[in-house]
Amino acid sequence: MRHRKMTTVSSMALALALCGLHNVAHADDTTPADDAPTSEYAAGHGSIGFEYQHAYYHGDFDGPAGKDSGNGSFFSYALQGSYFVADGWEVHLGLPYIESMLSTKLPGGLYAHPVISCLTPQGPTPACRPTLRDDGSYHGAFQDWTAGVRYHFDYNGIQIAPQVDLIVPSHNYAYYGTSIGERNSKLGLGLDLAHQFDFSNFFWHAHGEYYFNTHHIGYNNDYYTLGLDGGYFFSPQWSARLTTDLRLGNGIT
Repeated sequence: MRHRKMTTVSSMALALALCGLHNVAHADDTTPADDAPTSEYAAGHGSIGFEYQHAYYHGDFDGPAGKDSGNGSFFSYALQGSYFVADGWEVHLGLPYIESMLSTKLPGGLYAHPVISCLTPQGPTPACRPTLRDDGSYHGAFQDWTAGVRYHFDYNGIQIAPQVDLIVPSHNYAYYGTSIGERNSKLGLGLDLAHQFDFSNFFWHAHGEYYFNTHHIGYNNDYYTLGLDGGYFFSPQWSARLTTDLRLGNGIT
């Protein structure tokens, strides 16, 4: 088979938006004529995949916690599938399970958001005592359903895939403290570009998407996600990639 299908996760800090790098071929593979049908885009093809990711960061900024604002650790287990309903037209669906943990050396934890589970319409019960969500332990839950449609075609050796994505929270999860996401519904309009250099194992992949985010308290928090990857095929099964991700958005400041 000439083509190998690859999928990459372009991730904002707490939310996952699935984007595809499709039909990247190894240099040893044969290349058919430009007018030959591309079987990877043919109707009836599909795939099911599982992706594991671990992200860690250390926050240094001049906030209430000072320079040492704590550490964050995230585990993502993403189940995703796609299917070509017609030649070039692909639909996809994904749902990640996220485990996250925030920790710091500050007493009481980092921004220790209280969680009060004993509230009633008349107020808290007499024995109600809040617990701290940011307790240095991992908290996990399913995050957001991601569904979308892409149209794939080639132009002068560049693989192009415009796409529309819908992101919907899977349930009413906590979006503060040791959160797993924003708990916002979003609509994304994006474009994928990919190309493998002639007679070479090097390839590049670019992605851009604009998300219409749920607005809160009158603020426009729509945002862009942008990414540029470069990679190299060591064999038909193994490759290395350098990935960049950028998010540009709006907010209070």
